[in-house]
Amino acid sequence: MAAGAVPLAGGCLLACGSRSGLDTPVVEVAVIHGLDAGVDASQSGLENIDPVCSAGGGPTVYPPYVPLVPPTNLPANCANGFWIGDATAGSVYTVDSLAPMGASASTLDIDFATYKQPDGVVITGTLAGGTTYTLLDSCRLQTSDNGDMTNGEFRPADDTIRQFRVNVQAGTVSLSFDFGGVVSPMYIQALGLCAFDLTSFSANAVTWQLVP
Repeated sequence: MAAGAVPLAGGCLLACGSRSGLDTPVVEVAVIHGLDAGVDASQSGLENIDPVCSAGGGPTVYPPYVPLVPPTNLPANCANGFWIGDATAGSVYTVDSLAPMGASASTLDIDFATYKQPDGVVITGTLAGGTTYTLLDSCRLQTSDNGDMTNGEFRPADDTIRQFRVNVQAGTVSLSFDFGGVVSPMYIQALGLCAFDLTSFSANAVTWQLVP
């Protein structure tokens, strides 16, 4: 287990959501519905917000592996974050801005692995006035031909990961990572969170780990 990681029995291994499209065919594609402005198209070829998810799901998509790009877009003093291995289905991890009026506009680097079965993850931001917006909505992404080899305890191999870059709006007072659509082992890492208070999420995942 990684140094400092917090183990916990559990993690959702059963069908815990209805948005994954597990009963529909796999579609091997590199691009889904074009690209949003916040996506690094050369890296992932995936939309940050898959419109099919809000409509109830659709065919599984399995984009080919592209070598991962280091988070060179992040300022040197803002490359920190966290990763979660096997978040518990239905749990929500919320981080609050360190500034009362909200964080400045920024970009987050997201690494996401679902392995053989799509898992639904939604990242939303809340502005100072209470308005919410979506940064990431993924519900039908398959990232590997194999199952999770990590038991949720360490970062998986690069070829099981797909990358996203998502935009935090100025004035965001909190970010929520909603694992309501998790149906199987998964992994997510978010970097670029220096403006947020990264409190422990160990009670709702096999492993929660800070990334310095």
